[in-house]
Amino acid sequence: MRHIIAIVFLVVFVNLACNGSRQQETTSVLSNKLQIEHLDCFDQRFRFFDKEWQFADLIGQGAYGKVYALADEDGVVSDELVAKVFYRIDQESVVKHLKEEVLLSRAFPDHFVATGVAKYFSFKNNFGSTVYAGILVKERIHGVNLVELIETSASKFLGSKKDILKAYESLEEFKQELSEQMLKQSSKKIFMGDLNPNNLMYDGENWAIVDATHFDSKSSILSYLDQPGLDGHDVNFLIARLETSKMPLDADVFNTWIDVQLGGPYDELQRRYNKAVQ
Repeated sequence: MRHIIAIVFLVVFVNLACNGSRQQETTSVLSNKLQIEHLDCFDQRFRFFDKEWQFADLIGQGAYGKVYALADEDGVVSDELVAKVFYRIDQESVVKHLKEEVLLSRAFPDHFVATGVAKYFSFKNNFGSTVYAGILVKERIHGVNLVELIETSASKFLGSKKDILKAYESLEEFKQELSEQMLKQSSKKIFMGDLNPNNLMYDGENWAIVDATHFDSKSSILSYLDQPGLDGHDVNFLIARLETSKMPLDADVFNTWIDVQLGGPYDELQRRYNKAVQ
Protein backbone atom coordinates (compact mmCIF):
# COMPACT_ATOMS: atom_id res chain seq x y z
CA MET A 1 0.00 0.00 0.00
CA ARG A 2 1.21 3.43 -0.87
CA HIS A 3 2.55 5.50 2.01
CA ILE A 4 -0.16 7.93 3.17
CA ILE A 5 1.22 11.44 3.42
CA ALA A 6 0.09 13.81 6.20
CA ILE A 7 -2.53 16.27 4.95
CA VAL A 8 -1.78 19.97 5.13
CA PHE A 9 -3.60 23.18 4.28
CA LEU A 10 -3.64 24.56 0.78
CA VAL A 11 -4.82 28.03 -0.13
CA VAL A 12 -6.00 29.31 -3.48
CA PHE A 13 -4.43 32.22 -5.34
CA VAL A 14 -6.97 34.90 -6.14
CA ASN A 15 -6.48 38.24 -7.81
CA LEU A 16 -7.52 40.26 -4.77
CA ALA A 17 -5.86 42.92 -2.62
CA CYS A 18 -5.82 41.90 1.04
CA ASN A 19 -7.32 44.40 3.42
CA GLY A 20 -6.39 42.68 6.67
CA SER A 21 -9.98 42.02 7.75
CA ARG A 22 -10.23 38.31 7.02
CA GLN A 23 -12.30 36.27 9.42
CA GLN A 24 -10.70 33.86 11.86
CA GLU A 25 -9.74 30.56 10.19
CA THR A 26 -11.66 27.43 11.11
CA THR A 27 -10.61 23.84 10.61
CA SER A 28 -12.03 22.15 7.53
CA VAL A 29 -13.09 18.52 7.69
CA LEU A 30 -14.32 16.10 5.08
CA SER A 31 -17.70 14.82 6.19
CA ASN A 32 -21.21 14.63 4.80
CA LYS A 33 -21.18 18.40 4.90
CA LEU A 34 -17.96 20.32 4.38
CA GLN A 35 -17.35 23.29 6.62
CA ILE A 36 -16.88 26.49 4.66
CA GLU A 37 -14.77 29.43 5.69
CA HIS A 38 -15.53 32.92 4.35
CA LEU A 39 -12.48 35.05 3.58
CA ASP A 40 -12.10 38.67 2.60
CA CYS A 41 -8.78 37.99 0.91
CA PHE A 42 -5.95 35.50 0.74
CA ASP A 43 -2.25 36.31 0.96
CA GLN A 44 -0.97 32.91 -0.26
CA ARG A 45 0.15 31.89 3.22
CA PHE A 46 -1.56 29.56 5.65
CA ARG A 47 -1.03 27.67 8.88
CA PHE A 48 -1.53 23.97 9.49
CA PHE A 49 -0.15 21.50 12.04
CA ASP A 50 1.39 24.50 13.83
CA LYS A 51 3.50 25.25 10.78
CA GLU A 52 3.39 28.09 8.27
CA TRP A 53 3.12 27.19 4.58
CA GLN A 54 3.17 29.21 1.39
CA PHE A 55 2.91 28.68 -2.35
CA ALA A 56 6.09 27.91 -4.22
CA ASP A 57 6.33 27.37 -7.99
CA LEU A 58 3.42 26.48 -10.24
CA ILE A 59 4.26 22.93 -11.35
CA GLY A 60 1.13 21.84 -13.17
CA GLN A 61 -2.14 23.01 -14.65
CA GLY A 62 -5.20 21.21 -15.95
CA ALA A 63 -8.89 21.57 -16.60
CA TYR A 64 -9.79 21.39 -12.91
CA GLY A 65 -7.14 23.53 -11.32
CA LYS A 66 -3.50 24.38 -10.77
CA VAL A 67 -0.84 22.49 -8.82
CA TYR A 68 1.75 24.30 -6.72
CA ALA A 69 4.79 23.16 -4.81
CA LEU A 70 4.58 23.98 -1.10
CA ALA A 71 7.25 25.76 0.91
CA ASP A 72 7.60 26.33 4.64
CA GLU A 73 8.05 29.76 6.24
CA ASP A 74 11.79 29.61 5.51
CA GLY A 75 11.15 29.01 1.82
CA VAL A 76 12.22 25.36 1.90
CA VAL A 77 10.17 23.45 -0.68
CA SER A 78 8.55 20.21 0.47
CA ASP A 79 9.63 17.01 -1.28
CA GLU A 80 6.50 15.21 -0.16
CA LEU A 81 3.53 17.48 -0.77
CA VAL A 82 1.91 19.57 -3.47
CA ALA A 83 -1.18 21.74 -3.42
CA LYS A 84 -4.02 21.55 -5.90
CA VAL A 85 -6.11 24.71 -6.24
CA PHE A 86 -9.43 25.11 -8.00
CA TYR A 87 -12.38 27.46 -7.69
CA ARG A 88 -15.81 27.84 -9.25
CA ILE A 89 -18.88 30.05 -9.14
CA ASP A 90 -20.91 26.88 -8.56
CA GLN A 91 -20.60 25.79 -4.93
CA GLU A 92 -21.90 22.25 -5.49
CA SER A 93 -19.30 21.45 -8.16
CA VAL A 94 -16.48 22.40 -5.76
CA VAL A 95 -17.84 20.19 -2.97
CA LYS A 96 -18.36 17.34 -5.43
CA HIS A 97 -14.82 17.60 -6.72
CA LEU A 98 -13.34 17.66 -3.22
CA LYS A 99 -15.23 14.56 -2.16
CA GLU A 100 -14.55 12.68 -5.39
CA GLU A 101 -10.78 13.00 -5.21
CA VAL A 102 -10.63 11.93 -1.58
CA LEU A 103 -12.97 9.02 -2.36
CA LEU A 104 -10.71 7.81 -5.17
CA SER A 105 -7.63 8.16 -2.99
CA ARG A 106 -9.22 5.97 -0.34
CA ALA A 107 -10.73 3.46 -2.79
CA PHE A 108 -7.45 3.04 -4.73
CA PRO A 109 -4.71 3.60 -2.12
CA ASP A 110 -2.11 1.60 -4.08
CA HIS A 111 -2.68 3.53 -7.29
CA PHE A 112 -4.04 7.02 -6.59
CA VAL A 113 -1.80 9.45 -4.71
CA ALA A 114 -2.70 10.19 -1.10
CA THR A 115 -5.11 13.12 -1.21
CA GLY A 116 -6.93 15.12 1.44
CA VAL A 117 -9.07 18.21 1.81
CA ALA A 118 -7.22 21.02 3.51
CA LYS A 119 -9.80 23.77 3.31
CA TYR A 120 -13.01 24.81 1.58
CA PHE A 121 -13.84 28.50 1.51
CA SER A 122 -15.41 31.36 -0.41
CA PHE A 123 -14.39 34.88 -1.28
CA LYS A 124 -15.65 37.87 -3.26
CA ASN A 125 -13.94 38.50 -6.58
CA ASN A 126 -13.24 41.93 -8.04
CA PHE A 127 -16.74 42.05 -9.51
CA GLY A 128 -18.44 41.32 -6.18
CA SER A 129 -19.45 37.77 -7.08
CA THR A 130 -18.98 34.92 -4.61
CA VAL A 131 -16.39 32.35 -5.69
CA TYR A 132 -15.98 28.97 -3.98
CA ALA A 133 -12.50 27.51 -3.61
CA GLY A 134 -11.41 23.91 -3.25
CA ILE A 135 -8.18 23.10 -1.43
CA LEU A 136 -6.50 19.71 -1.80
CA VAL A 137 -3.08 18.50 -0.73
CA LYS A 138 -1.52 15.56 -2.55
CA GLU A 139 1.49 13.31 -2.32
CA ARG A 140 4.23 14.65 -4.57
CA ILE A 141 5.55 12.38 -7.32
CA HIS A 142 9.01 13.22 -8.61
CA GLY A 143 8.94 12.09 -12.20
CA VAL A 144 7.16 12.53 -15.53
CA ASN A 145 3.68 11.77 -16.79
CA LEU A 146 3.01 9.23 -19.53
CA VAL A 147 2.94 11.91 -22.24
CA GLU A 148 6.29 13.36 -21.12
CA LEU A 149 7.78 9.89 -20.79
CA ILE A 150 7.66 9.21 -24.51
CA GLU A 151 9.06 12.62 -25.40
CA THR A 152 12.75 13.38 -25.73
CA SER A 153 12.61 15.39 -22.51
CA ALA A 154 12.23 12.12 -20.62
CA SER A 155 15.25 10.39 -22.15
CA LYS A 156 16.68 9.69 -18.71
CA PHE A 157 13.72 7.36 -18.10
CA LEU A 158 13.85 5.68 -21.53
CA GLY A 159 17.52 6.10 -22.34
CA SER A 160 18.25 2.42 -22.78
CA LYS A 161 16.58 -0.83 -23.73
CA LYS A 162 16.55 -1.78 -20.06
CA ASP A 163 14.73 1.46 -19.19
CA ILE A 164 12.06 0.79 -21.81
CA LEU A 165 11.47 -2.74 -20.58
CA LYS A 166 11.26 -1.53 -17.00
CA ALA A 167 8.83 1.30 -17.72
CA TYR A 168 6.47 -0.81 -19.79
CA GLU A 169 6.54 -3.92 -17.62
CA SER A 170 5.98 -1.92 -14.46
CA LEU A 171 3.05 -0.15 -16.16
CA GLU A 172 1.54 -3.49 -17.18
CA GLU A 173 1.78 -4.73 -13.60
CA PHE A 174 0.27 -1.47 -12.37
CA LYS A 175 -2.60 -1.75 -14.85
CA GLN A 176 -3.34 -5.35 -13.92
CA GLU A 177 -3.52 -4.57 -10.21
CA LEU A 178 -5.55 -1.43 -10.91
CA SER A 179 -8.09 -3.31 -13.06
CA GLU A 180 -8.57 -5.87 -10.27
CA GLN A 181 -9.15 -3.08 -7.75
CA MET A 182 -11.54 -1.37 -10.17
CA LEU A 183 -13.55 -4.59 -10.39
CA LYS A 184 -13.68 -4.82 -6.61
CA GLN A 185 -14.79 -1.20 -6.20
CA SER A 186 -17.41 -1.46 -8.95
CA SER A 187 -19.67 -3.38 -6.56
CA LYS A 188 -19.72 -0.19 -4.45
CA LYS A 189 -20.62 1.99 -7.46
CA ILE A 190 -17.12 3.44 -7.51
CA PHE A 191 -15.73 3.70 -11.03
CA MET A 192 -12.56 5.66 -11.75
CA GLY A 193 -12.41 7.37 -15.10
CA ASP A 194 -10.94 10.21 -17.11
CA LEU A 195 -7.48 8.66 -16.76
CA ASN A 196 -5.75 11.29 -18.81
CA PRO A 197 -2.19 10.16 -19.68
CA ASN A 198 -1.04 13.54 -18.35
CA ASN A 199 -2.23 12.42 -14.91
CA LEU A 200 -0.46 9.05 -14.84
CA MET A 201 3.06 9.60 -13.50
CA TYR A 202 6.25 7.54 -13.45
CA ASP A 203 9.23 8.13 -11.16
CA GLY A 204 11.57 5.63 -12.76
CA GLU A 205 10.35 2.82 -10.54
CA ASN A 206 6.61 3.07 -9.97
CA TRP A 207 3.45 4.55 -11.48
CA ALA A 208 0.79 6.64 -9.73
CA ILE A 209 -2.43 8.40 -10.69
CA VAL A 210 -2.44 12.01 -9.55
CA ASP A 211 -5.89 13.04 -10.78
CA ALA A 212 -9.04 11.35 -12.08
CA THR A 213 -12.84 11.48 -12.00
CA HIS A 214 -15.32 9.39 -10.06
CA PHE A 215 -18.14 7.79 -12.05
CA ASP A 216 -20.98 6.28 -10.04
CA SER A 217 -22.55 3.95 -12.64
CA LYS A 218 -21.97 1.99 -15.84
CA SER A 219 -24.20 4.47 -17.66
CA SER A 220 -21.84 7.32 -16.75
CA ILE A 221 -18.98 5.37 -18.33
CA LEU A 222 -21.08 4.84 -21.44
CA SER A 223 -21.66 8.59 -21.60
CA TYR A 224 -17.91 9.15 -21.36
CA LEU A 225 -17.30 6.71 -24.22
CA ASP A 226 -19.77 8.59 -26.40
CA GLN A 227 -17.38 11.33 -27.46
CA PRO A 228 -15.38 12.20 -30.58
CA GLY A 229 -12.08 10.40 -30.90
CA LEU A 230 -13.09 7.32 -28.94
CA ASP A 231 -13.80 4.49 -31.35
CA GLY A 232 -12.39 1.18 -32.50
CA HIS A 233 -12.61 -2.43 -31.36
CA ASP A 234 -11.80 -1.78 -27.71
CA VAL A 235 -14.44 0.93 -27.35
CA ASN A 236 -17.06 -1.25 -29.05
CA PHE A 237 -16.14 -4.12 -26.73
CA LEU A 238 -16.61 -1.92 -23.69
CA ILE A 239 -19.93 -0.56 -24.87
CA ALA A 240 -21.25 -4.06 -25.55
CA ARG A 241 -20.20 -5.32 -22.12
CA LEU A 242 -21.52 -2.28 -20.26
CA GLU A 243 -24.86 -2.26 -22.03
CA THR A 244 -25.71 -5.87 -21.23
CA SER A 245 -26.60 -7.21 -17.80
CA LYS A 246 -26.16 -10.84 -18.87
CA MET A 247 -22.38 -10.83 -18.58
CA PRO A 248 -20.81 -9.68 -15.31
CA LEU A 249 -17.95 -7.22 -15.36
CA ASP A 250 -14.47 -8.67 -15.01
CA ALA A 251 -10.85 -7.50 -14.81
CA ASP A 252 -10.50 -7.69 -18.62
CA VAL A 253 -13.24 -5.08 -19.00
CA PHE A 254 -11.45 -2.69 -16.70
CA ASN A 255 -8.06 -3.38 -18.26
CA THR A 256 -9.56 -2.42 -21.62
CA TRP A 257 -11.17 0.61 -19.96
CA ILE A 258 -7.72 1.75 -18.84
CA ASP A 259 -6.17 1.18 -22.28
CA VAL A 260 -8.89 3.19 -24.03
CA GLN A 261 -8.29 6.18 -21.77
CA LEU A 262 -4.50 6.14 -21.98
CA GLY A 263 -4.77 6.01 -25.76
CA GLY A 264 -1.91 7.02 -28.04
CA PRO A 265 0.82 7.61 -25.42
CA TYR A 266 0.31 4.09 -24.05
CA ASP A 267 0.30 2.65 -27.58
CA GLU A 268 3.61 4.40 -28.28
CA LEU A 269 5.25 2.99 -25.14
CA GLN A 270 4.00 -0.46 -26.11
CA ARG A 271 5.43 0.00 -29.61
CA ARG A 272 8.85 0.88 -28.17
CA TYR A 273 8.67 -2.11 -25.87
CA ASN A 274 7.86 -4.48 -28.73
CA LYS A 275 10.78 -3.07 -30.71
CA ALA A 276 13.11 -3.47 -27.70
CA VAL A 277 12.30 -7.15 -27.22
CA GLN A 278 12.78 -8.10 -30.87
